[in-house]
Amino acid sequence: MLSSSSNTSQPPSPLIQTLQRRGYPAWGFVIVRTDYASEERWQAFQEKLDALCDAQLDEETGHGLQRIKDALEFKMIEDPRLQGASSAEARKHFHIPRGMGGVAAGLDLELFLLVDEGVVASVLGSADVASPFSEAAMSSPYLVAVDAADETADGYPGFFRVLGDALLSELYPKLCMGLSPKDLWAMLGDGQTSWTGDEEGSQFLRNREKIPIPAVNGGYPFCSTITCENEG
Repeated sequence: MLSSSSNTSQPPSPLIQTLQRRGYPAWGFVIVRTDYASEERWQAFQEKLDALCDAQLDEETGHGLQRIKDALEFKMIEDPRLQGASSAEARKHFHIPRGMGGVAAGLDLELFLLVDEGVVASVLGSADVASPFSEAAMSSPYLVAVDAADETADGYPGFFRVLGDALLSELYPKLCMGLSPKDLWAMLGDGQTSWTGDEEGSQFLRNREKIPIPAVNGGYPFCSTITCENEG
């Protein structure tokens, strides 16, 4: 891993370029939690997800890296009544604060993240972050990205898996480039639902046996190493 000083002396990565152009706003994702089975397990999940995001940001390069770390936020939508909720129900809860202007511009994307029992298990069941291009990616941490629009035409399910390694460095800048969730899903090919944001990684996923994803449940509070915002 590059040292912090080495990272800032390198050309800016796509993520840093994106946030530089926008003036280093608060940025991140809205998360909807739908797994309430165990608070102890939930706490462990947040800690491991924090570590995953730390590792990703430490690999970013370019001036302004610390400002980007400081500005990262995950706005959490949490309600025990969302236990086992569908993606459609999670979408309704996402639009409530969004419609009231309660989502900062840098988090107001065309998708939100959803964490159900399967997502929690994928994060807790993994050891150190593995390369998404190796066989270890079979059990790599993932989250579920849900389209903010209620669109499921032409075989598009309205949601797809995103490997944890691609969450900040790949998914966020591509959304800011204007690619829609459906555009990103279409990059996978052959109905593959695990997204890496990298052509090599996507090809690896296309060539392996498709793994069915569990029923999508609405999201989680993500206390990042930078910011934790809770909303009941």
